[in-house]
Amino acid sequence: MRNPQETLQHVREQLQWDSRIDASHITVELDDGSLVLKGTVPTFSMADAAETAAWTAAPDAENIVNKIKAKHLPAENAVSDDQIQKTIENILRWNPRIDPSFLEIECAKGQVTLKGTIDSYWQKQRAEELIGEVSGVVQITNNLSVQPKSRVEDKLIYEDILAAFRRDRRLNSSRIIVTVEDAKVALTGAVPDRDRMRIAKNIAVYTRGVKEVENNLRVEHPKA
Repeated sequence: MRNPQETLQHVREQLQWDSRIDASHITVELDDGSLVLKGTVPTFSMADAAETAAWTAAPDAENIVNKIKAKHLPAENAVSDDQIQKTIENILRWNPRIDPSFLEIECAKGQVTLKGTIDSYWQKQRAEELIGEVSGVVQITNNLSVQPKSRVEDKLIYEDILAAFRRDRRLNSSRIIVTVEDAKVALTGAVPDRDRMRIAKNIAVYTRGVKEVENNLRVEHPKA
């Protein structure tokens, strides 16, 4: 970061500005070069939105650590677990790309656990995103198992990811290392910014046959 104190101020202002976020109980600190977000918010999705807002205000940060926790509301204001579960079931039922018939949903004090099987890794991620938007959800444990309808060889998954990297003109993949073992993809190496990191990860997530993606990419900003 070029000016750490100025960056801290920019992040705080961004959090206060963003209407998706109740930042009244969020603090932003510096710890060994990393920006650290701490505090509590009313919903699970708000904690994720806060991290996105922080990256927007501090694109040159080496790392942002999100320690924000969603806090269960007092009983008089809380959404019941039964309501949360029914809402989740309806959302998944009406999503044309996710079949909820093989899923098991548990909810206790706003903490949701997903179990069962799903066809694609991106569906596992999408289910978590949808649930994170449900009012009253404060934590998600995603134990969904990915079982593709047909097995794809690791070599083909690897080749498909590299080919998709080459087709995307936004991405210079020369410093990205891809490994595939038992349909589990690991990304390592460096990218110049968070946008390229997101692009690379999404390519791996959407590739046919992938069961899991481990994103170990780091941001290394080009030297002026």
